[in-house]
Amino acid sequence: MATIIQGSADSTFGGTIESTGIDDNATSTAITIDANENVGIGTTPESWNSGWKTLQIGDGASIAGRTVAGNVDISSNAYRDLTDNRWEYIGANGSEEAAKYTQFDGTHVFYTAPAGSADSAITFSTKATIDTDGLKFNGDTAAANALDDFEEGTWTPILGDSAGNNTWSGTASGSYVKIGKAVMCTFHKGTSGSNSSSSTAHIKGLPFTSTAVYYKFHCGGRGCGGPTSGTWVTNLYMPASSNYLQIQEEDRNAGGGAGTNAIQLNEVKTDGSVSSTFWYYTS
Repeated sequence: MATIIQGSADSTFGGTIESTGIDDNATSTAITIDANENVGIGTTPESWNSGWKTLQIGDGASIAGRTVAGNVDISSNAYRDLTDNRWEYIGANGSEEAAKYTQFDGTHVFYTAPAGSADSAITFSTKATIDTDGLKFNGDTAAANALDDFEEGTWTPILGDSAGNNTWSGTASGSYVKIGKAVMCTFHKGTSGSNSSSSTAHIKGLPFTSTAVYYKFHCGGRGCGGPTSGTWVTNLYMPASSNYLQIQEEDRNAGGGAGTNAIQLNEVKTDGSVSSTFWYYTS
């Protein structure tokens, strides 16, 4: 038998006190508690499976906890049916979509479902899972596919030799966005004064060490040195497993690395700049 808690529409004080609480004289149903100890606020709760204890709110919202496990389910237009032991649409407002969020054993899972009619079975699709591996999408369970990091930050590019010495003066700024193992970097390094070193020009200070493959990126700015003719371009070369760049010039008409020359610090143009935006992968 259901218990009905009612609240009156108004109250006054003047000689006597009219009821505003929980009794048979109240004027409207506020809360319903059914025989299975499920609670409805502004609604009568659906016939929930006995393995859940539920707070159902309004036309379709519910918060349910398992009685035999640690699950917590927050759902929209969905309930776990007593008779069929399956998720079904509440359907208080006709055919509508359903959604559910489940938390259990340290895992968070987000589900969606297409529109369906009241009391018909729901087929949920897993859209996102958060577990100890990170964030996974569309039901994927592989740890290797989890997104486990996102960050934004700044770094300071240093234009000098391989040891970070014989550096060029000038403004320096850099930023990055890291999504999982992918890193997008951008930087701008001004060159002022002069530099007489014949060492290979390096850009040091990258925020993360690269994977065990090499990368080449386009170099922009008036300070790169080269190109010395129309077939030459200036690149930034990142060796495998490194956190720095070398400035190179490369002949586009030469095959492989035959037409590649390292640019020296004294070949970098004064009162210019070196800049680039590029992607690479870190371990």
